[in-house]
Amino acid sequence: MIRKTMIRSIATSILCIFLIIPVAGDTTVRPTVQVTCQSDPLSLFPEDNGTVTVSLKNMATGDVYVQEDSKTFDMNAYIVSASLIGTNDIEVMDKGYSNIGLIGPGDTLNLTFNIKVKKRSIQWHTLPEL
Repeated sequence: MIRKTMIRSIATSILCIFLIIPVAGDTTVRPTVQVTCQSDPLSLFPEDNGTVTVSLKNMATGDVYVQEDSKTFDMNAYIVSASLIGTNDIEVMDKGYSNIGLIGPGDTLNLTFNIKVKKRSIQWHTLPEL
């Protein structure tokens, strides 16, 4: 149950943690960002601390600027902010990140969040790999 809750929480957080805004405003050509998540350690007991690392990778390849139909598109991904939301059993110790900036084509940004399993949790937990 805790694993499902954690997976739902992390997945929801990943959807909510950042906003990608292409620099070119009227285009449908946008960089694609791949989101992955890792935890350390994988198993946590009540009152244990750990970290969750969310990796954002700009999957665009090639040049930063792409020419298409006489228009130039910026393939940088602009990340406004990122935060992780806790659950009833997991407390996120960090406030999050703001004004992160650009991730260029092929670049990866790792964001680390400190977490703690709350005392009232009576089961050990394995954090999922997404």
